[in-house]
Amino acid sequence: MLAQSRSTFIITFCITAAMRSLRPSDRGVNGLASNCGAGPCRAHVASHGWAGSDASVCDPCTSYESREHSWIRCAPGPRIVSLRQFRLGRSVHSGGKRVEVTENPGRERILERIQTALRAPAKPPAASTASTLFAPVPNPLERFQQECVANNTECVLADNSAASAAAVSSLVTSFPPGEIFVQDEPSLRRMESIWNSHAVRWSSQGAPQESSQATITLAEWLVAETGSVFVSSSCGGRAATVAAPVHIVVASVAQLVPDLTTLFLKVREKGTAERNSMLCLITGSSRTADIEKTLVMGAHGPRRLIVVLDLERKQNGEPK
Repeated sequence: MLAQSRSTFIITFCITAAMRSLRPSDRGVNGLASNCGAGPCRAHVASHGWAGSDASVCDPCTSYESREHSWIRCAPGPRIVSLRQFRLGRSVHSGGKRVEVTENPGRERILERIQTALRAPAKPPAASTASTLFAPVPNPLERFQQECVANNTECVLADNSAASAAAVSSLVTSFPPGEIFVQDEPSLRRMESIWNSHAVRWSSQGAPQESSQATITLAEWLVAETGSVFVSSSCGGRAATVAAPVHIVVASVAQLVPDLTTLFLKVREKGTAERNSMLCLITGSSRTADIEKTLVMGAHGPRRLIVVLDLERKQNGEPK
């Protein structure tokens, strides 16, 4: 039963087996004998209400408006309070007439349009047009350098692999003492002799430590249109690009593509997405100006992004 006494709501229940025969001596937990034919009344003693009403009213049917049709009086017992007056219940008649489903013609129209569209064959996508967001890229190398300046990316050009190793050595010696995380690749293994001043942790030994001074990895591709570096989980792992304050990328000019469209074609052609659990397009060093438009460097990753670009175009310069 749901009864309301001023601002107090009282919920009582009469839960018994419907087929059980009722004996006059059957009393419920409140000392009452129900005359509803459902066995002993188990309605708990009600609290104070309005004077002049029966406070021991149970309602297995949870009536809504009709007090006469659904409320069941329990016989007075030793623990029952005096009759008091309660406001009419406002719960629906259980087992009575169901509430009609509210019609929603808008929903039916939407579903009908969806069903109609699914029956018709899909139209082929329109032919792609040249992007107008970025200017054309007649010279990928020159454009990549320009975008790196705009993105706060340091681009170091090297004539060959030996010059690349010397450039990396010069950068490493300028770092404070500490561990350097390096992708375990043969081309980077050959540079091991230049890192005598720092402890080296190879990617095959685990993820980079938070105390790492720098990470050195390869790249999958470079994008001239945006000055971006495209890496995957194969490039030293998922944390190699964000763990240290400095990220050095060693790449070849053969990995430079003019635009993003060409990049995605290369990724699909090489199956890069299928072979890796992470793909990331890095455009500039980490920075944010969310708080009061104050630029903060290294907010979510490296403060410095350095690309050492080998200008010697090797026959096997493209990544596998």
